[in-house]
Amino acid sequence: MNHLKIDTELLISAIESKNCIWDIACDEYKNRDIKNAAFLEVAAVVVHEFDRLSEKEKHETVLLIQKRWKTARDAYVRDRAKL
Repeated sequence: MNHLKIDTELLISAIESKNCIWDIACDEYKNRDIKNAAFLEVAAVVVHEFDRLSEKEKHETVLLIQKRWKTARDAYVRDRAKL
């Protein structure tokens, strides 16, 4: 699954409606189970035929999506700090 290409714009679009992933003021932000479920929903949108993957592949894919999200978020925060 390491060869998976993730469209960053699609990822951001999918995460935008999942406040529990990015909004620290959201009550669900600190709930790991809710965040994991939200990332599964995001993966289903971002990854073609996600539902056909094995459980192990789904887990690996969600980890890759979380990593890509963190990278994109951190880059955004760094760029905003430069302004």
